[in-house]
Amino acid sequence: MEKTSLFYLDSHFKLTQRLDAKRIRWKDNRWVAEDGLILNFKGADTEQEWFDERKLDLNETPEDFVSLESIPEELDFLSLYRYVHRIREDGFTATPYEVELQLRLAFPLTTFILSLLGITIALRQGIHGESQWVRAWVLVASIYLAVLQTGCALATAGILPPLVGVWAGNIIFVMLVAYLWITDVECQ
Repeated sequence: MEKTSLFYLDSHFKLTQRLDAKRIRWKDNRWVAEDGLILNFKGADTEQEWFDERKLDLNETPEDFVSLESIPEELDFLSLYRYVHRIREDGFTATPYEVELQLRLAFPLTTFILSLLGITIALRQGIHGESQWVRAWVLVASIYLAVLQTGCALATAGILPPLVGVWAGNIIFVMLVAYLWITDVECQ
């Protein structure tokens, strides 16, 4: 591993030591850090120790790193689902990945919802108001995408649950399509 930093925390998650090394490699069944610096944090004081080579006591082996998956954005749906599950089991927050997972389900419906929305707006305007319905549709489509992105941002920030944040835009605009459709049918 090149240009690596290791952070050592105490039981209260307070930083006690930091190790920076130009290289860490596997040698004689253990990790060895090369050409680096150790910072020991003791209250307000910080001690520095430079080293050329230092043996490390780490539980991980090279095989642990070989089995790492791709970054979550490159994973297929099932692999991302397993990744989210594993992160949650390890006790970490998986919210950004849960948002990504929900977005992969919700976003493909965008085309369908926007198509239905365009059709209902066009039916309400009639043939003669073509430029008006195009403007109305572009405005409503922009609002739809803004609501979708806002919901995703709120979910990623942990303000809304991922399911609610991602799907809120779809639900709101499907209800709008249904309302426009029902009121258009009643008017005819």
